[in-house]
Amino acid sequence: MKILCAEYNEAGEAAIVPVGDDALLRNNDDFYLPGFAKELSCVPQLVVRISKLGKCVEERFASRYYREMGVGIRFYADDFERSLQSRGLPVGMASSFEGSAALGALADCGECAGAAYRFVLNGETVFSGDLASQGLSVEKLITLASAYHILKIGDYLFCGNRFRQRGLQVGDLTGFLSYVLQILNSLMMISNVFLMVTRSMASAGRIVEVLDEDPAQKDGGWAFRVERGEVEFCDVSFKY
Repeated sequence: MKILCAEYNEAGEAAIVPVGDDALLRNNDDFYLPGFAKELSCVPQLVVRISKLGKCVEERFASRYYREMGVGIRFYADDFERSLQSRGLPVGMASSFEGSAALGALADCGECAGAAYRFVLNGETVFSGDLASQGLSVEKLITLASAYHILKIGDYLFCGNRFRQRGLQVGDLTGFLSYVLQILNSLMMISNVFLMVTRSMASAGRIVEVLDEDPAQKDGGWAFRVERGEVEFCDVSFKY
């Protein structure tokens, strides 16, 4: 399993950056402020999980390569990023450290119409996004990623976002993650209940059809009655 992340420039162009699997933060695990950073920012974004092996996938076929979608957030150590830039070093370390890619619960893409989501900071919505408003479509990003990497089942693609919230505090991070998990878990519960209801209705309909079915063989018009009878076993043996 690998993590592929889309990064945008100011012109809206995207590049795919792979990060280590230890960057993934799941299951509502705690996020710890890294010791090398004092200033943090974050980018809320959509995330898809790859469901099919592929390389050099054409855009028209890209929708076949993912079935689940969720909301994630990538954390950036801003002061560390500036330090790397000032020394002429690659800045990837500032956004690929342990736990820097948080991921909420995933849902079936059929249940994510439009995939609308919000970034709420201290009770105030500071960003709203959906599939239509992100820089490149998921299909375009899959085509771009598969040109440089082999897509494998279970890989995660963070779709990126040109919005970046800076100046985050520890309480802000906790609040955002809680909101994301609460919203997605609620949607998952509702979808599961709806699925159970539809299956129950279909099963009930089949039971009613069986009960209403006319029997193929009906009872005759006469009754057969035995006054006295005997049952005899011949040449029968039993072993244990």
